[in-house]
Parts: sequence; C-alpha cells; structure tokens
Amino acid sequence: MKLIAMVTVGVCVFCATAYGQEIKSGLAFLKLGAGADAIARGDAMTATAIGAQALFYNPAGMAETTESSLLVMHNENIVDVRNEILGGSMAMGNFALGLGLQAATVSDIEIRDAATIDPIGTFTSIDGALTLGAAYKFSDEVAVGANIKALIEKIYINDAFGAALDFGAMYRPAHSHLSFGAAIQNIGSMGVMNNESTILPTTLRIGAAYSGILDDKNIYSYTGSLDAAKTFVDQDMHIRAGVQFAYESIFFVRTGYETGFDASGFSAGVGVKYHFIQFDYALSPYSQNYGLANTFSLKFDL
Repeated sequence: MKLIAMVTVGVCVFCATAYGQEIKSGLAFLKLGAGADAIARGDAMTATAIGAQALFYNPAGMAETTESSLLVMHNENIVDVRNEILGGSMAMGNFALGLGLQAATVSDIEIRDAATIDPIGTFTSIDGALTLGAAYKFSDEVAVGANIKALIEKIYINDAFGAALDFGAMYRPAHSHLSFGAAIQNIGSMGVMNNESTILPTTLRIGAAYSGILDDKNIYSYTGSLDAAKTFVDQDMHIRAGVQFAYESIFFVRTGYETGFDASGFSAGVGVKYHFIQFDYALSPYSQNYGLANTFSLKFDL
C-alpha cells in the first residue's frame, strides 16, 4: 500500500522544530535526555551523570557511586512524540553493570492510499534501544565505561534492526570540586529498510562540572555544568549549560540552556527527594507557539 501524506509527518515535524536544521541522521531519540533532572539542566550531564542515568550520557559514571540505582522516565513532546526510559545499574565495588530500555513513539500517523480528507487508518511508529553497559573505577580519580546497544525502528509494516557502541571516561581530580567527562555514543549501523539504511547519530560529548556549598552549615549546595556535543553526520555543534541548587539534598531547583536549536533552548525544573526516592519534573518550552515538552522521572537509590 502506498502511503501518502502523514506517514512520517510526526517525526519530521519534531526534528524540524527541535533541531531547527537539516538532519541527516535518524533515531533522534538517541540524542534526547534521560531523566527530568538532566533535561531541566540542559542535558549538560557528561561529567555529572552517575548510576543508571550514566547509561544514557557517559557509561563511566555508573562506577562513580557505591549505590545501585533505578531510573524511570516519561517524556511528552510536541506532535504526539513520547519518549520512555527505564534504566538500572548495579554497583559491585569498583565495578558496575547497567541495563537500559528506551522507546520513542509517534502516535496517530495517518494512512492513505489516495488523496482523501479522511484516512483509512492510523498507526504508531516506534524506535527503541536495549542497552547493556559496564564501568570500572580505576581510582578515586578515573573511571571508564562502555555500552552495547541493540536498536530497532519500525514505521508501519517496515522495520530495521541495528547495533551500536558507546565509550566514556570520567576524571575527578583529588581534593577538587571539579569533574570532567567525555563520551562517544552510537558508533554502529542500522539494517536496510525500504532500500535505505538509517544513519546513526554518532555523537561526541565533552563536559565539565563544578560543585560547591553556599553556606557554612552545608545546607545549600549547587552544581554547575557545561557540555559541548557534536553529531558528526549532521555537522552540528551544541553548547549546553545547566545549574542545580539544592536544599539539604531534599529539594532541588534547576535550569539550563542549549545553543543551536531554533525552536528550543531554555529548560527548567524542580525535584524532591525522600529517603531513597527522588521525583523530578522538567519543562521545555518551544518558541513560535509549538508548545511545551513535559518530562517526569523517578529515581531510586537501592
């Protein structure tokens, strides 16, 4: 059946508005944030993501905590784009293992076999990834990690499968409030779908972060982070900056900004933590009346 009009309109509109440029790579969900706290901080997480969250930014960060963790995220974007994430990490001394699931969907895409007002039906496109990761902490200063991903994309009755690798490292100088991180993500390829293969968004991320205390009683703290990210095939460069203020590690206020996007850039959010459970919310507005993206996530320290 020949599909006319909105077969992939949702995906195209989302990419055009979110990235504001010509995009040659596919599987855009691989470049989206993981966790409302990270999205609120502009995704500047290469040097700060730890535990399960590190699977999606820099796998070395899985070894930067002695606790196992779980991350659950739901993101509602424009034009019925949704992104779901489930990730977990297990700490074992200096070694850590991680498992992550991602699913990005665009619903209610219309099906037509002729130029009619009403479609003959609708379908949902699905992109997904299963990630297995491992990390090792060589010392208090240096950690490294790697991921392997199984990928799928499905549009109507067509699908394709692929695989990719991530590599990352973190460096935290002794007796310093600084941290540094670098990661290269999505090195791999996809199978053929409709005589073409989707190009993966292979991305290099480099970041730095600084954490400090605002008062003598250690009640108020902050973390500022700065990242640079380049997706090679798209020839784009994005600078990401974020800051988080915390009250006794219980209540959090965050904001961030990303350069290089015509329709988006600013983000903000809040979070609250009770014992081992943390709830976070992020708001990402789009310009030109495109709407808002809302992200909700839960973290569990196990």
